[in-house]
Amino acid sequence: MIFDPIFKAIREGSLTTAELRGRGGIREYLPGDAKEGQTRVNPETGEERFYPSSRARAALEDINQIYDKMTGLRGTVLAERTIGDPKYSSLLSDREKLRAREFQEETSDLLLDEGLSPYEINPNTSLMGYKDPQYSSTTSPTERIVEESGKNTLGTYTTGDMKALLLLGSKNLPKSLKTAIEKGQPIYDMAPSGPLAQILDTEKLVDHLATLSAREIKNLRFEDAIKGSVKTIEEKAVRLELGKRIREGKPVDKAVFLKGVSDPLLKYDANSAFPGFTWRRIKDPDATLVEGAYIGHSVGGYAKGGDGIYDYGPKRHQEFLDGKVKAYTLRDAKGKPVTTVEVKEVEGFGPVVEQVKGAGSKSGNRGDKTPYDTALVDLFNDLKVVRITEDKLYLPPLSLAYKQQLDSPTSAARSRLAVPQLLRNEDAPQVQQGIGQLPNAPQNLPDEGFIEAMRRRLGID
Repeated sequence: MIFDPIFKAIREGSLTTAELRGRGGIREYLPGDAKEGQTRVNPETGEERFYPSSRARAALEDINQIYDKMTGLRGTVLAERTIGDPKYSSLLSDREKLRAREFQEETSDLLLDEGLSPYEINPNTSLMGYKDPQYSSTTSPTERIVEESGKNTLGTYTTGDMKALLLLGSKNLPKSLKTAIEKGQPIYDMAPSGPLAQILDTEKLVDHLATLSAREIKNLRFEDAIKGSVKTIEEKAVRLELGKRIREGKPVDKAVFLKGVSDPLLKYDANSAFPGFTWRRIKDPDATLVEGAYIGHSVGGYAKGGDGIYDYGPKRHQEFLDGKVKAYTLRDAKGKPVTTVEVKEVEGFGPVVEQVKGAGSKSGNRGDKTPYDTALVDLFNDLKVVRITEDKLYLPPLSLAYKQQLDSPTSAARSRLAVPQLLRNEDAPQVQQGIGQLPNAPQNLPDEGFIEAMRRRLGID
């Protein structure tokens, strides 16, 4: 009989992590070996019973010992009597050593009676009580305590005051603990470490539960919640490893660059300035990790749990999922990221460009160095951007001119008159050849004379 659902899942191999499978953990082959054996049916009762092979018994014993070590599980009998050796202050007397061994045997017999097999039993118990009076007559209550192991520690009861409280029979002591002390029964404590501590990490468990509905949580078993949390941890580990490989310039599957992004929103044909390039929207927040790792900026912070360097947190992660914040990516002919544009959808106002970053692989945050200025203007026009809040230091020339025109009083007036934000002036000189890869994009920007005339016409000083 397995009482611990987490141990049962680990033993069966349905709950595992990379760390747990690593050195010092429960290696991947052990759960498989533990299943080796035969199941026999009692012809009279119809009851099935599994008989493990010798290899399975060895594997089960290894699994139990490794798991017990990771749990830090320990049972301690609190004896309100002198148990210390009169000759050695930190050791048990010979009589108490015998009692401790008898207690170990009693614990093993109890576990056998409960249905556990001998190879599943690995009792870890100790005895705690008072030192011999000759060593404790002038010491504090804390210093009068001795354990079988000689260490003044007891799991969760880490302070001497708490241990003294237990031994002195405080009125505040829970009834269950008082009964255990009176009957000489063990008080169990658990201090998970290593891979098990990661599996049982409450913060990560809460993060996982936050992704579930109240109805799902209501019917959720503890072991299933832990499995879900572990899956989230493992998925994050895989993402972080992928991001690391991309940042280090190591080869990765080409498919990862187009995973989680939309079909092309804008395409550039063979005769354009950027043949084969496309504008796409990053739809899956986890795909921002690939974008940020390749170009070298922080957009990967939108990924669940961050990208290992940046983490925007659950609130901004949810805003990305809800479409309140959008990330657009300019991809080259091979589908690799080139430039990233972050857009915030402001209700009742419209799309606002908050960031323009990158100019190809490992170009970082310097959007002002991008040779793809005209492509940026194409995207702004297509999205019908109403404001650009990116700092002018990070905007290339045409994008900066676009920002300045949107910020001008004339722009607001045009909006009221339903006039396009960027008006074409046939007589104005060309600003840059190649702008307007899209049919509805302007060929150039209006000259100052046109703007002044419009301001006078609208009565704007």
